[in-house]
Amino acid sequence: MILELRFSNFYSVADEAVISFETGKRPTQSGYDIFLANGDRVNKAIAVVGANGAGKTQLVKSFAFLNWFTTDSFLAGNGDSSIPYAAHSLHKDKPIVFSLRFLVADEEYKYEVSLHNNKVLKEALYQKTSKYFSYFFVCESTEQGYRVKQQAFGFPSAQAQTLRANASLLAAAQSYGVLAAHPVLAVINRTNHNLNVTGRHYFQPQNVLERARYYYDLPELSERMNAAICEFDLGIAEVSIRKMEQTNPNGEVETLYLPMALHTAGDRVFELPFLQESTGTQSAFVLLSRVLPVLMNGGLAVIDEIDNDLHPPYAAKTA
Repeated sequence: MILELRFSNFYSVADEAVISFETGKRPTQSGYDIFLANGDRVNKAIAVVGANGAGKTQLVKSFAFLNWFTTDSFLAGNGDSSIPYAAHSLHKDKPIVFSLRFLVADEEYKYEVSLHNNKVLKEALYQKTSKYFSYFFVCESTEQGYRVKQQAFGFPSAQAQTLRANASLLAAAQSYGVLAAHPVLAVINRTNHNLNVTGRHYFQPQNVLERARYYYDLPELSERMNAAICEFDLGIAEVSIRKMEQTNPNGEVETLYLPMALHTAGDRVFELPFLQESTGTQSAFVLLSRVLPVLMNGGLAVIDEIDNDLHPPYAAKTA
């Protein structure tokens, strides 16, 4: 469970920004509270509200970036690959800094990383042992290369010393099967989002077919999606996903997963392919594939402009 993220000099965010799910003990309890073992509370949901250009997307994009960095940066490229981020235009001479606090089985951890000029300056993982944090590993850039110190982390020393400057040691530890990294990454990377390097994933009709395959392979998730779509008052009584085969222009047989919507009109019933439904209905179908897994299994759903394409009666500008 994520408690707090602090970061600075990330895209349009120059000074330190804090995204905290912690409420403390003074605010009135609500249905959005999660109670921790130590008596503290955290929020289930946070909304970021602001005008166009206020930096809402850059704020929430920080979670998507950490997800990518700690998961894919080791295997996704080579020594010349760029890290997909940008410093503030007025502070390109300064590093980007992230600090993430989170819980694993009621134990508090802290992950820190600083980046500059497509290079990791420092990366560290700590566990809170009393009032203070003790390190699992600290990886720092020096003139002679990387200096790595570990304590009960178990990353092979030879590989740690030769780690690429543009890759996360935590991501590398996952690839090398370091057991101590698994529960940590299970929390950091349990993030579903609709963002990429440039911002929000804009809805495209092919997203419907991609998500249909995802639902088809997860029957329980498909049932939850079906129930939600029917409750949204979209005029749909049932959603089904049909597995079909078609021949592409190259003469190759491809498997296609086609979602169908069942409608009723009085005593009459008819079906429509989802690609003939409204853009708002299709967008809801895609969005649910990012939100429902988190509601079912835990984690964090980061949705930029959640109202976009859904056409609610009174849309608010939120991220």
